[in-house]
Amino acid sequence: MTDHLIDPLRPLDDTLHALSSALGFTNLHPLNEEAEKKKFFLSSDSNPQFNYVFPKRHYTGIRHLLTHLTVPSSDFSPLFEAKRQEYHTKAQMMLALGTADFSSMSAVVHGVPDAALINKAVAIASAAPQPIEEDVKLTLPASALQAFRLAFLRYGFNWKIQHKVMAAYAAVSPSQKTLYLKTGSSFPSSFLRRLVVHEIGTHIMRVENGALQPYKIFSRGLSSYLPTEEGLAVYHEELHGCLDHATLRRYAGRVLAVEHALHSSFRETYQYLRELYPPDESWRMTLRAKRGLCDTSKSGAFTKDMLYLQGYLAVKSYVEEGGALRDLYYGKIGIQHIPLLKKLPLVEPVHLPLPVQACEEIIPWLGMRERR
Repeated sequence: MTDHLIDPLRPLDDTLHALSSALGFTNLHPLNEEAEKKKFFLSSDSNPQFNYVFPKRHYTGIRHLLTHLTVPSSDFSPLFEAKRQEYHTKAQMMLALGTADFSSMSAVVHGVPDAALINKAVAIASAAPQPIEEDVKLTLPASALQAFRLAFLRYGFNWKIQHKVMAAYAAVSPSQKTLYLKTGSSFPSSFLRRLVVHEIGTHIMRVENGALQPYKIFSRGLSSYLPTEEGLAVYHEELHGCLDHATLRRYAGRVLAVEHALHSSFRETYQYLRELYPPDESWRMTLRAKRGLCDTSKSGAFTKDMLYLQGYLAVKSYVEEGGALRDLYYGKIGIQHIPLLKKLPLVEPVHLPLPVQACEEIIPWLGMRERR
């Protein structure tokens, strides 16, 4: 008898696992960003008019599939039904790409900033930027690559490390068990340390624990897991002394960009951010908030960027109220899932971050001691 016949949730788990990559946000990046950026800075009143790839048939098919998926009765059923609904809404959001409905669908998927989050973001963003100390450079592929390899050995993870042309300095692919590093980059040693804590000590560790659970959904992410995912990573940066003020201000700026974009045009949002941030950073944050819209003179936003600061504050509050960090390592889960997970037959987290003191002791071993 096969596993599928023993467990009726297994085929559904496989389907949702396959859809996780198909529902990515790669189509959200404007095709004509550079041309519209030039127009924007040569004008005093224009707003970008963005073009996108519109794979309507692709997302229509996904929505149809999700509409007709049934969730068998099980103790795990609430987790699967919530994920089915989330993916269905994401498919609807992508079908609304470029239209006025895109923003409202994004609000359903990711939420919108509340007053408390906005006030916190204003306080952080309004604080004067702190000077960045000089640090030793570690250049790919030699020193930085070796540091990550040693970190994987220390944690006991069998992951590959590859270079990739991309915007971010690092990215994780759970399906490929690969950590991607930006091609040709060099890092200050303190930033490399931050990446080890952020990528390996949080993202990869939650993937590895999730893979030990009965279903793949735990390694790809339960519904609305992302705020906890990113918030936990930032919280660990803070614990290890590598959360710089510039990073926190950037997360705050993203919240403010989303809040203003929801009610304002691209230019109005950009002009507000320019009171706090340099031109290129203000453009980038406004662009991220206005992704998904064609005519950015209209109000509306892709609200995902608010989740980084929101998640960080939620994790801090969770710990301050007595929540155990260990419980956030059952896989890629959210704080909101913990009460239900405590009632389910799950594998206890095996891979846990090293205590701060122990991590400090291996920093020189990783070749990442900061110059004082």
